[in-house]
Amino acid sequence: MDPLKVELDLDGVTALDLIVDPAGEYACDTAGWVRPTATLANGDTLAIASMPILDGQDENIGAGGLPFSFRYGDRASADLLPKWKFSRQEGKGENARTDTLIWLDPETQLEVRCDLTRFSDFPTVQWTVQFTNRGKQDTPLLTEVRGLDTLLKRHEIPHPPAGEFELRSWNGSTCADEDFKPRCEALLPKSRKTFAPNGGRSSDGILPYFNLRWEGVGVLAAVGWPGQWQTDFVRDEGTGLRLQAGQQTTRFVLRPGESARTPLIALQFYRGDWVHAQNVWRRWMSAHVTPRPGGKPLEPFILAYSGRVHQEMTKATTENQKEFIDRYLDEKIPLDYWWIDAGWYPCDGDWTRTGTWEVDKKRFQNGLREVSDYARQKGLKTLLWFEPERMRKGSWLSQNKPEWLWNGPEDGLVKFHLDEVRDWFTERIDSILTREGIDLYRQDCNLELSPYWNKANAETPDRQGLVEQKHLVNLLGMWDELQRRHPNLILDTCASGGRRIDLEFMRRSVPLWRTDRAYLSEPSQAMTYGLSFWFPFTGTGTVACQNASYYGEGMTSVESYAFWSNVAPSLNCTFDVRAKLDYEKLRVLFSRLKRIQPFMFGDFYPLTEWSLSGPDWIGWQFDVPERGEGCLLLFRHPASQWEAGRFPLRGLDPKARYRLESVDGRGTQEGTGEAFLQEGVRVEIEEKPGAAIWVYRRDSFEKVP
Repeated sequence: MDPLKVELDLDGVTALDLIVDPAGEYACDTAGWVRPTATLANGDTLAIASMPILDGQDENIGAGGLPFSFRYGDRASADLLPKWKFSRQEGKGENARTDTLIWLDPETQLEVRCDLTRFSDFPTVQWTVQFTNRGKQDTPLLTEVRGLDTLLKRHEIPHPPAGEFELRSWNGSTCADEDFKPRCEALLPKSRKTFAPNGGRSSDGILPYFNLRWEGVGVLAAVGWPGQWQTDFVRDEGTGLRLQAGQQTTRFVLRPGESARTPLIALQFYRGDWVHAQNVWRRWMSAHVTPRPGGKPLEPFILAYSGRVHQEMTKATTENQKEFIDRYLDEKIPLDYWWIDAGWYPCDGDWTRTGTWEVDKKRFQNGLREVSDYARQKGLKTLLWFEPERMRKGSWLSQNKPEWLWNGPEDGLVKFHLDEVRDWFTERIDSILTREGIDLYRQDCNLELSPYWNKANAETPDRQGLVEQKHLVNLLGMWDELQRRHPNLILDTCASGGRRIDLEFMRRSVPLWRTDRAYLSEPSQAMTYGLSFWFPFTGTGTVACQNASYYGEGMTSVESYAFWSNVAPSLNCTFDVRAKLDYEKLRVLFSRLKRIQPFMFGDFYPLTEWSLSGPDWIGWQFDVPERGEGCLLLFRHPASQWEAGRFPLRGLDPKARYRLESVDGRGTQEGTGEAFLQEGVRVEIEEKPGAAIWVYRRDSFEKVP
């Protein structure tokens, strides 16, 4: 099979040919991965891991070949950068090497720095661009700053619509049933598609992750920006598509010594199957993005908290926290963490009254340390919730630091763009984590940020975008410092659920509460389906009861369908353990969950189309080819008239034999990988609604003769 050659023209200056060699392999022990290479105009051929899109042969590197752009004064970066002084600092690293490329304007002393990371074990590259004023005067205006700006082209031959650019995008979270729903559309000539989140939280309404495919090749693109970003896909009249992404609003001058930056951009190139490409991405996330506290990879875990019956923590006390911990452990629910959510501070029964960041000693006389020590004695770690960016009237901050607040003593956003605010919160949170014995830091954000940033933009027309930048840079800096001081600390990002799960946050945290639309069986299934294309580690909650309310007491039923609908690598139990639940059934369900949780870090394959309800089933497969193991999760919806289906599997070795086993005793199946790949697995679900969970293993790891 001949290599497939696709022209990738970056801004029309440095022509780059992307050649995907189907015979190549990556050193990742994953069959079928490819080794793409790039051929430059001078004939040099390099692996895409070397990513020559930012390479140059001399100081006058062609800026038009760079995948970012901006305007400086009245001129475009493509015209300016080739004339500026250029230098390169070579990086080092076995699987990830970061080179620094620097351009300096000899007249205004504006420095443009690109930190480019190439991955030798994945067809992936990422970069950020930073602007620094090294001069003694304000710079000219920087406008239209785009961290990603590149032109992609199809071949110059007629194509039917099926040969057009095909764009896949995913809903973000809005606390709706369709959170994280996948979408697919063709980008036809002269069309334009623009994406941006709602209100300044990066995944509110739309995920900042995209899969663009054309003529059998494609690119996955991610925008790492915890604020207000924008991505544009713009088709011309012919065969080209311009892909641009960056902070939505940028129009500013820089003061002497001042810096600004672009979002983190990541691209992964691929050939062939788009689902396979998503699995390469998942593996890259696990290897290079998902945090490793203490240098160790994250493992699945199970948490529990009492907030569903204690109105978050507003009715929590030392005594009832110990009571709930004891009840969970007495019933042998296999917990790893005890979860302390909003309301542990003085708030007069209203958890939204944030801004007094100290333990409520009326309810926790000896602090939270008494609870965390009690949990630790029982073998549990402890999670604690914070929301540093939001403040309510009457809190300590409103009374003592009104100058730190956008609305003075009234409700609103904290001015995190001020360094003194960042420093104060870093010290305060660090002291609480240390004093109270906390292992997992959970940060929420329950307000829209853009209205405040837009106000700053309107007040300073030549400084638009800088307040947002400084807010986010300081927030990330606080996280980095907390993790430096607490090397084993895990960070959880929450913003009214999963509304802030961009790549920059995912480098530091995990989303343990993916949506506030929790506990609903069919929506939860659909969310797992959508999120699993991008994220190997997410979390949600369960009460093991069909379509339970967000708050509630006295739930007494335990339903397998509801339990399996909500499973994830991280699962938060919110049972009222004072009630007479069927604990034996819960113990059985959790023992079965423990069997499949490790597989959730493997490759993800959809077995059906995305579906919320109606006559359909929904299901997927997690596969770990290195171990020859995996699992299937299939759900029959309440309105479905179909009692059985046959589902072709993915990722198996066609020459090996496999044994499948239902976790709830529905039987076993055996056969060759080829049969399961071609003919599929037959699954019956007699109950309506119902769930079927199967695990499989390659028999003796031996291949069929």
